[in-house]
Amino acid sequence: MSQDSQKLFAQFPKLFDLQGQNPVSAYGIEIFETSKGWTNLVFELCGELQEYVNLSGCRQVKILTLKSKFASLRCYLGNFPSEVGYAGDIQNIINKYVELSFKTCESCGTSDPKAKVTQNKTNWILTLCESCRKPSKT
Repeated sequence: MSQDSQKLFAQFPKLFDLQGQNPVSAYGIEIFETSKGWTNLVFELCGELQEYVNLSGCRQVKILTLKSKFASLRCYLGNFPSEVGYAGDIQNIINKYVELSFKTCESCGTSDPKAKVTQNKTNWILTLCESCRKPSKT
């Protein structure tokens, strides 16, 4: 498990409360499998989700998956509140960070309104800024 993952689980234990299970293998899903450039986005998303839960009084949501898929950040939750107001607010928070992921370079983390969805040599689809899209000359 990466240091970023360990830090994330320690900072937001309620979001990742998996009853003592290994968070990476619990439920057979991915957790925090994003590129290094999105680390700040992930921490901000988790902070905003937890703050909303704390202030609104809705039941505690659990993050099941955080990953990059088709050049955008994906966040899947468990224990999602069924109440319409809470559910909509939480989905809006997630959508905000999905939109930000399309403007944030997955490699270096630069916020770039000109960031573009790019396909790399291994056919992986990424969001990259102009300088990270340029092939290295080595």
